[in-house]
Amino acid sequence: MIGGTNVPYQLAQPWVQRSQKHIVVQIQYRLNIFGLPNAAGLAKEGKNLNLALLDQRLAVEWVRANIARFGGDPNRITLWGESAGAYATDGYLFAWARDPIVKGVIADSGNALAIEGSLGNARNHSTFSIAARHMGCGNLSPEEELQCMRGVPEHKLKEYLQAELGQGGAADDGLSFSLIPDNTTAFTNYTERITTGSSKFPANIPLLIGTNTNEGAAVIPYNFPGYETATEIPVYLKPFANGFGLNLQCTTLKENRLRSEAGARTFQYLYAGNFTNVSPLPWLGAYHTAELPLIFGTHGIEGPSTKFERKVSERMQDLYLRFASDPVHGLEKDGWPAAQPQLDRSKLVNWAGNGKVEQIVGAKKLIDECNRNGFAVL
Repeated sequence: MIGGTNVPYQLAQPWVQRSQKHIVVQIQYRLNIFGLPNAAGLAKEGKNLNLALLDQRLAVEWVRANIARFGGDPNRITLWGESAGAYATDGYLFAWARDPIVKGVIADSGNALAIEGSLGNARNHSTFSIAARHMGCGNLSPEEELQCMRGVPEHKLKEYLQAELGQGGAADDGLSFSLIPDNTTAFTNYTERITTGSSKFPANIPLLIGTNTNEGAAVIPYNFPGYETATEIPVYLKPFANGFGLNLQCTTLKENRLRSEAGARTFQYLYAGNFTNVSPLPWLGAYHTAELPLIFGTHGIEGPSTKFERKVSERMQDLYLRFASDPVHGLEKDGWPAAQPQLDRSKLVNWAGNGKVEQIVGAKKLIDECNRNGFAVL
């Protein structure tokens, strides 16, 4: 298992110990071939292909049914995710619009609009079949293929998925297991669904959403092929990194506008921290996931934290908790304004920028950057 409680900086104990006010339930759910198989055999059985999203819903239902036994309130659940988890938590509102259970959603560095047009093909099951062939389950009917793959030991599938490039692994085959638009749990038209009413989008559920200032710095492979010199690599990779970050930033702004026009309350942040025990190379800056150690309070794992870093961390923790306690009014009571339909007049919170713990800044600078790079948000 990768991620979640297997990653020390994602453990919530320091935050919970400091606040003594909230309970964090960390969900483990299936991904890759285990959670997003798109197997022809499953499709023939009429089964949902987005098992990862069903896992998440089941976990929310479990929390509702059991959290009171741990001292929690089942009527005050907030769903939080980062990166792919943010796509999922934001998308969760569309999948279960009529019965969301949760009272608020937090999405770090990801949103449903960012994956519009990039979901998998429900009719193309070749990715699963290629993996099946490697497992000795090739050239079978969809039903037989599925049955055969269900008998393959988990460790063999993981070895195939994690094999190095060029060694016959999933990456070498160009495989990517992704969400499938089924118009039940995942959709191709999130933009349209926000504007068509409460049956497809629960405008009464507030959203806390944001991005980091250098998202793309940590998502480009370290062994990117074809370039050998230190001067070549930054020149050719910068557009890839910038594109990743701009897609997140600009789709976040667009969703904020659409939600505000639909009457939904949305609060946006921009994280700019550049701390050496989180970002060991200065050029990494506030890369994708860099905010998580600040929220969890685990920023000191790789080295001592500065006084400024601790202040930023505590402020971020307090505001996340304020949102969880009162998603509708909590942040505004603390000076954080909700997004406005006139997006160029909207304000957002900037953490750790320009040597300040927190600033309220206008969205216009981010909007202008999107416009200059061909991303329409207005």
